[in-house]
Amino acid sequence: MKSISQRIFVTLMAVGLLPVLIALVATVTLTSEDALRAKQREMRTLSAEMARQIASLMRGSESHLASMSTNPVLVDGTKSLAEKKEEFNRLIRIYDVFAHVSLLDARGWPIESTDSDYSARQDQTLWFMRAMEGRSVVTEPEIEVEEGDSEHPKIVFNVYQPILPLEPMDPREANGDPAKARDKAKPLGVVRAGVRFDLIWKLLSGASGGGRFILTNDTGKIYYHNDPSLIFDDLEKVTDLRKANGSAGSTTFEGVNYIYESLVLPRSQTRVARQWTLYCLVPHAEAVAIATQSRIHQCLAAGFSLAVAAILGIFLGRGITSHISNAATAAGTVADGDLETRLPESGPAEMAALASAFNHMTREVKVHREELERLVADRTRDLRLSREHQAALAAQLKAAYEASREAILVIDAEGEIIAANGRVREFFGFDPAVVGAGETTLRERLRGCFTDQTKFSEFWDNITGDPAAVGEDELPLSHPAERILSLFSAPVRSEEGVPFARLWTFRDITDRRHLENGLRQAQKMEAVGRLAGGVAHDFNNLLQGILGNIALVEQEHGAPSGGAAAERMASARQAGQRAAQIVKQLLGFSRLSTLHLGSCRINEVVRELHNIMRHTIDPRVQVTVDLDPAVWPLQADSTQIEQVVMNMVVNSRDAMADRGGLIQVFTRNVTLTPEALGIMPEGRPGDFVRISVADNGEGIPPEVLGKIFEPFFTTKEQGKGTGLGLATSFGIVKQHGGWICCDSIQGIGTTFHIFLPRSTDVEAETEPPVKPDQGPVRGGKETILLVDDEVVVRSVAQSLLKKHGYRVITADNGEEALAVLGRMDGEIDLVMLDLTMPRLSGRDTFAAMRRGNARNIPVVICSGYMVDLDKFDEETGSRPDAFVQKPYTLEDL
Repeated sequence: MKSISQRIFVTLMAVGLLPVLIALVATVTLTSEDALRAKQREMRTLSAEMARQIASLMRGSESHLASMSTNPVLVDGTKSLAEKKEEFNRLIRIYDVFAHVSLLDARGWPIESTDSDYSARQDQTLWFMRAMEGRSVVTEPEIEVEEGDSEHPKIVFNVYQPILPLEPMDPREANGDPAKARDKAKPLGVVRAGVRFDLIWKLLSGASGGGRFILTNDTGKIYYHNDPSLIFDDLEKVTDLRKANGSAGSTTFEGVNYIYESLVLPRSQTRVARQWTLYCLVPHAEAVAIATQSRIHQCLAAGFSLAVAAILGIFLGRGITSHISNAATAAGTVADGDLETRLPESGPAEMAALASAFNHMTREVKVHREELERLVADRTRDLRLSREHQAALAAQLKAAYEASREAILVIDAEGEIIAANGRVREFFGFDPAVVGAGETTLRERLRGCFTDQTKFSEFWDNITGDPAAVGEDELPLSHPAERILSLFSAPVRSEEGVPFARLWTFRDITDRRHLENGLRQAQKMEAVGRLAGGVAHDFNNLLQGILGNIALVEQEHGAPSGGAAAERMASARQAGQRAAQIVKQLLGFSRLSTLHLGSCRINEVVRELHNIMRHTIDPRVQVTVDLDPAVWPLQADSTQIEQVVMNMVVNSRDAMADRGGLIQVFTRNVTLTPEALGIMPEGRPGDFVRISVADNGEGIPPEVLGKIFEPFFTTKEQGKGTGLGLATSFGIVKQHGGWICCDSIQGIGTTFHIFLPRSTDVEAETEPPVKPDQGPVRGGKETILLVDDEVVVRSVAQSLLKKHGYRVITADNGEEALAVLGRMDGEIDLVMLDLTMPRLSGRDTFAAMRRGNARNIPVVICSGYMVDLDKFDEETGSRPDAFVQKPYTLEDL
């Protein structure tokens, strides 16, 4: 509403329409509420009348049957059975309201019945039992046959009425009261009648007044509905009326909005076991029909008033605004440069005064414009000279900073960009020339490119808040490409030393930081490996105590033959063996396990693995291989390398277990130069065989990628992975002199690259030694010196050896062991020596033995680490006689 005429028009419309709308809303609301209240009262009255008539029908049916049960012939115990049948048939013809009637004796057998299906069955229902106690019983309605007629299903409810004898017992037993004696009498039989529901159905379906009815019991089962297919259905499945039992309100039923009244029919009226509820429903549109007609008439009246107000508004608006429109036209002409335009100084006094002031203004503007044009001409000449000087300066600056590898921005004190080289567009993805003036605009554009926008804002604000401030920081960039930038800002000063602009430089240090991070990760993995090896050694000592004590218990008390004890022993042994396997994986990660190196044909290893995986992996996951036929030979442990590739394939399978996908295994020859190593600090130049395992699974998040080779780190659910698969693979590859790299993009997939050094040695593969089959443990009587710093290990080993006849001497460190050897010279037949001990290590103890008098005593090395006896010989100058790894079994020992 920018024009005065529009405002006048709207004002008149509001003045004329607002009272009408208020009256219309009030009238429509009151009319609708009155109509609904009147209809509710009418429905309440109609529901009460229907309930009264239903109660009357139920009482009449019960009364008819009570009349039959008190017939003198039926209650006379002296009458014959034939006489009672004849009288019963006569009564049936009189009371034809019943669907069927049966006369039952005291045991429930039919004497006479109009129901052919019932005539040969004994009635043993709870209702019959109650009738034989002298009570009148009315059952719940039920469908008599499977299919109803064309109008509605045939529904009946049964009435049981006891037949009491005329002289049931001796009045003396009732203290002389005949009525009381009759009440205590045992019935002669029962009259059972099926009362048709048709009368209630016709009563409800023929009700006048515009209402429709639904009749249910207190559990919500429908007894009457205008749709016969819903009879005996649950009311809650049809509508939400069940929640409004015994109240009034509105509901939506079969797509139509209804108002309803509900009335509870207590058991005292219906005579049945459950109370009934009668719902009376009337369409809402029908209830407010009169209010709707009134609303239409009032809307027509409001529309007429609106039209009159609109005509008046248009007429008055045009008359008032015509002079203002002329003034606006003249002002537009002056704005276009025609200062000769004048307004006629006529019309109303206010408009004449406005025209006089306007004409005076145009004359003054004409004089000032001529003076301004002269000043602009002088200023333009000065600016042209200044621009030529600035162009020369800009050319010099551009030549200096365009060759820089850093992004450079120079911003003046007003926030305008003085200079920006091409690196700004390369780093941040926008042209500084199109950025609006002002530091705020540039700041927001730069801020959106950094990962930590808050930190950038704080740095920017701190620097720009002090014109003389100098600052430097390092921030990651996320858009348009991921980089790590070093930010530097310093003031640009005039010859007098006053800051008049600010210099910003952005240096890309991504490669340097990645190399530093990779080196730190490699150092961390080395430290974790050493820690894992130490933990594995100590854990093996604990496992030796656990498994050894289990073996001792079985030897001393015998292995349990069954029951809970056997299960617990087996469970403990399995847990210990499983823990020993995990420790072996830790030793593999820490590169303390033993490798059986030999000539390894990697293509054959991958093909054999492919044959296994093709038959065992989920059919939804396809595994393919692409092998270089000229791949270089390797000196490697084939079994260990197969485990590494298997771990990679299993991880890829798990990454797409829910949807399937493709896993590809490649072998390639690669030659790495120092320039080609990129961000692989653990890599080195040379010839390598690269094994790649690629999948199109979910990918690995960046925050997880740096932790995947750490022991016990896993993203799988508890119980579905130990977190040692990749850690073990990392250790195995490192032990082979290689390394593993991982590339992953979320939503696209992951690729693991395994680099193994090329071998020029083509000797035949050396197979790992195979243990010969051993018989039962035979034992002996020799003397053994057991050296170990762990009390539990010494205790278990000493007990096991003594059980098999050996004499055992123990020592808890190397110095004590040498003292025992010196003291018992010639009495020790064998030494069991731990490697990791305080005061004197196992290696130093072994070297001292071989230099002294005990040089000929056999030595068995016992350690939680895997020990290569050949390397032991190189380090100590002598080779032990045997090695057994903890935790060892009795057979291994």
